[in-house]
Amino acid sequence: MSSHKLRAVKPLFWFFMGSLSAGFLPAGCAKAAPVLEKQTLFYLSYGKMEDQLDAYHEEGRQSLFKDRLLMRDGLFYLSNSASSKIMIFNSYGDIINLYFNREVNPDPVLLRAASGGATRRLYEYPFRDLGEIALSPDKLLLADDRVAEDRMEYDPQLGAMFNRIVLQFDGEGNFIDYLGQEGPGGTPFPYIDKLRVTGEKELVVFTKNPSGWKVFWFSPQGKPLYTAEIANENLPVSSDRVRDYGFAVLETLDSSLSSGRLYLKIDSYLDYDKIPNTDRRGIEFFSSQLWTLDAPEGRYLSGVEIPGYAVSDPQGTGGEAALVYEFIGTAKEDYCFFICLAGGNRYNLMVMDALGRVLIRRDISLGEGKLMFKEFQVSSGGILSALIGWEDRAEVAWWRVDELGNWEG
Repeated sequence: MSSHKLRAVKPLFWFFMGSLSAGFLPAGCAKAAPVLEKQTLFYLSYGKMEDQLDAYHEEGRQSLFKDRLLMRDGLFYLSNSASSKIMIFNSYGDIINLYFNREVNPDPVLLRAASGGATRRLYEYPFRDLGEIALSPDKLLLADDRVAEDRMEYDPQLGAMFNRIVLQFDGEGNFIDYLGQEGPGGTPFPYIDKLRVTGEKELVVFTKNPSGWKVFWFSPQGKPLYTAEIANENLPVSSDRVRDYGFAVLETLDSSLSSGRLYLKIDSYLDYDKIPNTDRRGIEFFSSQLWTLDAPEGRYLSGVEIPGYAVSDPQGTGGEAALVYEFIGTAKEDYCFFICLAGGNRYNLMVMDALGRVLIRRDISLGEGKLMFKEFQVSSGGILSALIGWEDRAEVAWWRVDELGNWEG
């Protein structure tokens, strides 16, 4: 296994706005774009039963629990950390399978324990703190969980607690083993931000620590292939001005589905307090770029500009401002999906390739009502799905980006 360290202005993470933020620029009246209609598939009520979502979300605040949505072949996998369970639904909202911790859930009434001939199955597993989930092409279910306290390890050099593992369940719901840093049964990972499975059935584990990211790549058998370390203090920038008087922040990253490449969305900022001969003060957004990193080689291949979302200048000068997109994932052909809040519950979706060519721009609406939380997911085939939390219930919906005949414009 090879390890490539990419190391020099430490970002102030607390300074920046949260998920799906419009950046620092105020939102004016956004330009109209073609609308891609939402298709509501089913609703979930809130509660503790096997087909309900146990939600502890407060408006405007990020929950301590993770709810994750994954769509594959028309089935929806929903992990609910608050209830230590993974629910699997068909597109009509019927629960098909359930993985759950019996100690924190009531006895299921819709499902029964897995047995020969059963079509709706129940699997018990003592989840401690469910996090990210992923699914391989051959239906291997992967789930991020916390280890017992006596197995946690603290790394003083990294400043991180190693306390996460990746559980593996086969297509019949049987627990196989867990993966750590060295593969099956290995050292726990630090905090896991994302799990991805490529078209070659390779698992990519994205971990975060105080100094940056460390990405682990595994073969279909769980053998470590390579790692990529991405230090906050050594992110690439394309502007000498930012290099001399500013800093860069890695918002998020994702992997290619067909190669050992990583795609990093990096935002750059200028610190005018460091720039001589100027009356301007404070920190100001400069640009967003998509960088391609060859993970096996540990080197950056290219960086392209991510265009902003144009809005009318709220200062009334007749000009335009640009809001900042968030990177939400990759799909086939390494198409990169970005989303930007355009006002209310309306967003603008942009699909761009790794060369910087914009293929799609569409407006999407989550719907009307008081939005409590949202979780977007991009399938390998290019379908955008979302788990949307309203005051009285949760909604699972999708937008068929894959059906757009012209992926340019």
